[in-house]
Amino acid sequence: MPRKLGQLTSAAFALAQMRNLRTMRVGVLAFGLRLSAKQERELLSRMSRSGMIANVRKGLYLFPPRLPLGGIWTPDEATAINALMADRNARYQITGPKAFNRYGFRSSSLPSRQSTTLQSRGSDGLGASR
Repeated sequence: MPRKLGQLTSAAFALAQMRNLRTMRVGVLAFGLRLSAKQERELLSRMSRSGMIANVRKGLYLFPPRLPLGGIWTPDEATAINALMADRNARYQITGPKAFNRYGFRSSSLPSRQSTTLQSRGSDGLGASR
């Protein structure tokens, strides 16, 4: 990563912070900074490759609230999935083993299926004595 941020990179972060944007679609920077589509694409690509922002899908980028020390930012998986679901106007549900891990369940805390044996009074197992 370069030691100093470029003028367009600084302007992109300033725009995202002034508008309180965490996600940014292609076109927002071009309009806000008066860039051409090619300049915007190259700027977003360069920022994504250097680790300053995260590419969620083609045309959708995640910006950090503040650029961390060192300049490399990696969003957690919940932030990325929430951004994608909000973009798609969809909902999701955590299921399966991931749900058990997320909520801290362990195999010892889950109810286990217990097998019961028939206790008979007789020797044939049906309750009848011989």
